[in-house]
Amino acid sequence: MYDEDSCTHSTLKNQHKFKSKNSSKSSRAQVVNLFCNSIMSTVSASSGAIEAGVTTVFVATLKGFKDMGYVDGTIQCPPKTIEKDSTYTMNPDFILWEQQDQLLLSWILASLSEGVLAQVIGYTISRSVWNALSRLFASKSKSCVMQHRFELTHLKKMNRSMADYLENDRLISDSFTSVGEIVTDSELIQFVLGGLGLDYESLVTTLLLKGEDLSFDGIHAILLNHEIRMQHTRSLFDPISPQANVAMQKQS
Repeated sequence: MYDEDSCTHSTLKNQHKFKSKNSSKSSRAQVVNLFCNSIMSTVSASSGAIEAGVTTVFVATLKGFKDMGYVDGTIQCPPKTIEKDSTYTMNPDFILWEQQDQLLLSWILASLSEGVLAQVIGYTISRSVWNALSRLFASKSKSCVMQHRFELTHLKKMNRSMADYLENDRLISDSFTSVGEIVTDSELIQFVLGGLGLDYESLVTTLLLKGEDLSFDGIHAILLNHEIRMQHTRSLFDPISPQANVAMQKQS
């Protein structure tokens, strides 16, 4: 029996579902646009290099939309066709998977600089591009780590002030963070003490003999104070300059 009220209620319910689905897609699209704009701005600011922080944004966004499985392989591609009534037809699951995968692919490609984009040409699914980028940046990260360690190992105080020397050490140490590496306080202290030179030999020996867990901030304060005392001592015991000696003779 035809029930007009029931039919009308059903129609309105379906329309509400359709509008909710479209609204969800629209909201998602807006978030994606903001995401892409943010990533592109960061890439532009860093001369095309995707830093560790940007990769974190990628991962957080993918996980937020429950799409991380497309790039890590846990959401696998379904068969393209299925057999039904002895004939092969397109698999609806494949159509949905391909649609979402291509959307992810466009997000990733839109965030890359021209130089990086040229190195992923030919990849047609998001996982392939993701893996290629992982290999690319892993290689660059290793090179950066080696370069930074070389700089720390060979950094010497020479004639610089202690403040400048320590600031240089800290800046190089902080550079490791951008490639996902960490230099501990213990390692940094070893590099700092190793580059001080003969003027600080007795202090270095004393610090090493203590065997205490010193922090970089603690060493920082000790070295600055030691430099001040050294400068004061030199001002007291340095020979009188020839000009000052002549002036003293004239007064006498």
